[in-house]
Amino acid sequence: MRWIAVLGILACLPGVAAAADRLPVGPGDFNSVLPSGPTVPLVHVDRFLIDRRPVTNIEYLAFVTAHPKWRRDQIPRLFADGDYLSQWDGADHLGALAQSDQPVTRVSWFAARAYCDAGGGRLPTWYEWELAAAADERQPDARGNAQWEARILDWYAQPASRPLARVGSGPPDYYGIQDLHGLVWEWVDDFNALLVSGDSRDQGDPDKLKYCGAGALSLKDRENYAILMRIAFLSSLEARSTAHSLGFRCAAGGPIDFSQARDHDEHRGTRAMDVLPGDSLYQLPVTLRTADGQTLKIGDLRGQPLVVTLFYSHCSGVCPLLTSQVQRVINALSPAERRQIRILMVSFDSLRDTPEVLTAFKDEHHIQDANWIVADASASDVRALAAALGIRYRELADHTFNHSAIISVTDRDGTVRARTSEMTGLDEMFIAAIRTQVAATSK
Repeated sequence: MRWIAVLGILACLPGVAAAADRLPVGPGDFNSVLPSGPTVPLVHVDRFLIDRRPVTNIEYLAFVTAHPKWRRDQIPRLFADGDYLSQWDGADHLGALAQSDQPVTRVSWFAARAYCDAGGGRLPTWYEWELAAAADERQPDARGNAQWEARILDWYAQPASRPLARVGSGPPDYYGIQDLHGLVWEWVDDFNALLVSGDSRDQGDPDKLKYCGAGALSLKDRENYAILMRIAFLSSLEARSTAHSLGFRCAAGGPIDFSQARDHDEHRGTRAMDVLPGDSLYQLPVTLRTADGQTLKIGDLRGQPLVVTLFYSHCSGVCPLLTSQVQRVINALSPAERRQIRILMVSFDSLRDTPEVLTAFKDEHHIQDANWIVADASASDVRALAAALGIRYRELADHTFNHSAIISVTDRDGTVRARTSEMTGLDEMFIAAIRTQVAATSK
């Protein structure tokens, strides 16, 4: 459904987007600039639906009115930076700088995701967006058309501070979709899967100790500067980032409908969300399934410092180093300090890392501490947790994952206090940060 305003009265009308404003694209096999593997020439995208136009200010205003948690005066710091909706005159009204039919911008990934979820949809994936955005007015794949590419690059050359046009100003493309180019940058659900460098000269030269697999991925078509610029922009963002020219549109359908995997209760991360720090990980509505088959909310871990990272059990690259590094960090603490912390390792691989597989992983690595939790979660929840922790990852066609290797420590209320990417020696500053949090908890 789409949040719209009718005669100045905000209302939520079911079925509007699906019936009128969300159009089908695909299925299709195409040459993506980000191939899903070194020997995979084509990417397959199942049929999906995508909004005809970006979400507008008035539609987003209806959403925050119905879901006040996402107002700019109430949104937790974990979910948006300080510029969130700053172009609006107030938390519940637009003003002269935010016309009702302009695309809503200065919206974070978390907030865009929540909007789509509330309407029974989701953000499009990068491959879905790329497939849809390859079309011009006459053909489904206009890449290689110099005139079309030049038109897109002309928009990139425009000052970012210029007033935004209203949505629907651009001509409909082959599918009937408007404004995929020439209006705003757009969030995609897997923005943190774009492990690429903004400088094509850096491609293929990753730090192997920080990235598992290919690391920063090589772009297949480095002459496609329009797409390179968009990927470089998205890969530079954090999930809480906002920007003057950054908006979004929603999608639905496809192989995984993320909206079906999520609990729509916005307050399920912890029972005490109203007293949590705004940047606490426990603001996340993430459900974990542990190696012993138990289900818990991530907010249930509140009360002790948390050492947390993401991995997958079938990894033969950095993950064994990552696991050993977590063990090295824990072993650097005294027995008393170890009893005061929790360790959480969450798998990227929600399909293969079942409780039985994770139990075998614990046995293989001699993980016996009761405070050490190895778990999986839904693909949607893993994406959100990784985004909050600043971890980037991407599944390839052979079901391996490219991912960054980061270990974080939070305080007892879930605020990240330190991070490390050290995978060989001990990061003494990180150890000291853990000890500081243990001492603070013991007071």
